[in-house]
Amino acid sequence: MVGQRLTIFVWLLCGAMAFGADSSGSPTPRNRSRPFKEPSLKLGTVPVVKLEREIVASPNEVAEIKQHIDHLAKIDRPDFGFSSTMSATTFTPLKGSEKMEGGFILTNHRIQTTEDVRALVQFGSRALPFLLAALDDKTPTKLVIDDKSSIVTVMYFSNELWGNPANTTEKAAVDVLPKRDWNGETMSSYTVKVGDVCFAIIGQIVGRNYQAVRYQPTAIVIINSPVQDRALAKQVRSIWSGANPAQHLLDSLLIDYSTEGISDGNSLDKSYSVASEFQTGAAMRLLYYFPREAGDLVAKRLAQLDVRATGEGITNYVQREVSNGVRTKDFIKAVSWSGVPSVRHEVVKIFKKTTDVELLLAALPGVDLDETNSIYMRLNAFLETLPSDENGPFGQGYDLLVSLGMKLGDNAKSTFTRYLKDGSLQRWRTMSQVLRKTQSQWAVELLFPALSDKREFGWEYALVPGKNEPRRPIRVCDEAAETISLSRSDLKFQMAGEHENLDRQIAVMRQRISDGKP
Repeated sequence: MVGQRLTIFVWLLCGAMAFGADSSGSPTPRNRSRPFKEPSLKLGTVPVVKLEREIVASPNEVAEIKQHIDHLAKIDRPDFGFSSTMSATTFTPLKGSEKMEGGFILTNHRIQTTEDVRALVQFGSRALPFLLAALDDKTPTKLVIDDKSSIVTVMYFSNELWGNPANTTEKAAVDVLPKRDWNGETMSSYTVKVGDVCFAIIGQIVGRNYQAVRYQPTAIVIINSPVQDRALAKQVRSIWSGANPAQHLLDSLLIDYSTEGISDGNSLDKSYSVASEFQTGAAMRLLYYFPREAGDLVAKRLAQLDVRATGEGITNYVQREVSNGVRTKDFIKAVSWSGVPSVRHEVVKIFKKTTDVELLLAALPGVDLDETNSIYMRLNAFLETLPSDENGPFGQGYDLLVSLGMKLGDNAKSTFTRYLKDGSLQRWRTMSQVLRKTQSQWAVELLFPALSDKREFGWEYALVPGKNEPRRPIRVCDEAAETISLSRSDLKFQMAGEHENLDRQIAVMRQRISDGKP
């Protein structure tokens, strides 16, 4: 999983660059509203695409858009773009597009996307003029960010405006935005306004990380409010206002799509990674908002990708990615949902020819169920090549089985069963985790043999829930019992107390299953 390791490394590196520390080693706020100092990006050849149709809101849609904006005042839960516990982005219309962009707290973020937010993002350029007009709407929502939680120690206003340095319009707008660093003061609370939510929604539509409220390690909350900061609202409007909002958005996305990193050709540095994010985000939005205009453009790019496996060597992986000019897996995943015939055709071709597991799974959403036999054969072929022990439950076997179970349903059961035949400790553990993600109704049948397996694998659990110490080793039987209990409410199991207590619970579970009790 070379790609995953590199992604994690780049994420950590970018996080370390974004979040500073004082002389004592404690994190301190660092303003991030000037992103154009680095990385170095350049424009490739930008396609010229003119809309051959008018994309404007009808009178009924105008009324609907305005109503959705009014209803933003009802928001009472955090969401992407206005959360005090994470820094993350998403493109709401497409499930699975969520992505952490910075620091976050290990907690339940309580994220809830309202239908009003979702609808406004779906309207895209038709909603942009109204969202821009509402940037300074002071109407309070019901979402209050405060310091009642011990997690927050510093909360302050900033004016972070993130954009593409290769887009001269954006660069000019950000360059004139007055710098606003932390002055050492902190707020005790802030009520999110309708204008703030509109700021975040605009970011989703145009592919920008506009976060009205975000978390920064450690225990810092940054507020970027166009309601509080007129200069911020002015510059956002200067970037995204236009006589023809649809063409303006299309032109911006084409610039993003054509943005390239400046690198030595032998490494996936920050420049390459940021350029890749612009390209993948643009491809996704181009196909969503402008499928007729962008379909063939994206299909041609897919056809040119090198989708061969690179083996275990980092060098081969880097060379493939640099050659493709984009993180290959991310690009395929960003467009594989599309129903544009030319795009789907190329995605299916990738699925059928790639020798890389990650790329295979990235293309899978674009393969129709009428290709069930092809899907089954391809995923099974990859499973058959896996070693008997992958040294952990979340390897390629996990990814393949989850994808197979979600895509093929009951047709995947024989593969699940075969995977466990003479299975290693790792395979039993993998199956326990897979069945928590998909096809949980098979948990009792498939994992019953594991209830007598007392092998340990290095992980531990707390004897008393909520207390870190003392701890005991988790066994295969414990993990299997926990999965089974999650699949059936009548089969109780709690991983707490000494092994003797766990054994008693498992014995009751085994007896109930053997007796055939529902």
